[in-house]
Amino acid sequence: MNRKISQRLAFTLTELLVVLAVVALLIVMLRPAQAMTRAGAMRIYCVNNLKRISLAFRTWASNHQDRYPLKVANTFGGAASYYNAANMTYYTYSVLSNELNTPKVVVCPADARTARTNFMTTGALADFVNNLAISYFVGRDADETQPQMFLAGDRNIGNGPASPQQYGYSPNSPSVAGMMVSLGTNPPVVLQWTDKMHQKNGNIVLADGSVQQLTSAKLRELCQQTGDRSPNAGTTLSPGGNVLLIP
Repeated sequence: MNRKISQRLAFTLTELLVVLAVVALLIVMLRPAQAMTRAGAMRIYCVNNLKRISLAFRTWASNHQDRYPLKVANTFGGAASYYNAANMTYYTYSVLSNELNTPKVVVCPADARTARTNFMTTGALADFVNNLAISYFVGRDADETQPQMFLAGDRNIGNGPASPQQYGYSPNSPSVAGMMVSLGTNPPVVLQWTDKMHQKNGNIVLADGSVQQLTSAKLRELCQQTGDRSPNAGTTLSPGGNVLLIP
């Protein structure tokens, strides 16, 4: 009697193979959805980082005559000495350390770079010593009076097709200087996101504090609208005084 019951409950080889095939098919079907969910979660995390960065800039400026670090002398706690030094972009974020609280805020979870343990730029315990500590560029000339200027954003910006292993203008070695990119050139620079970080998309925070999730096409469109507008090449008007320091 017991033998008959156990025989009825056992899988046949055919049934077992069918079950395994169904499980394998489900795994294959769910894997892309899981990847998309993970990518979406990382992008939301990145947006939150940029919101905190925006708040840090604005809080810091409220205590420094409404000026951001790159427009305040180093002797007064700013970063003006590095106004034209893209390889020192990290220093601007170190100036904001009290407002940011943790170095994790300046590293995108989709980036290959990893967060440092502290914001110290000098001394035996210094860990925040080069651009590999950050994922986000800084808008050198950002000003609250020009709300559409770029304040900060993802570093994976380039001006043409790039290898999937590349981050555009952004170097992968601390021995290579960062890149200064002017949005006020004539003809204007043509920017696009690389495939790194957010799958040919990216995030930018404007001087008004808003965070924009952009495709490459939207990025180029926003470049035409951002910054102060000054005469260029005779009667042509184009964005001026709007430089990105890309780490």
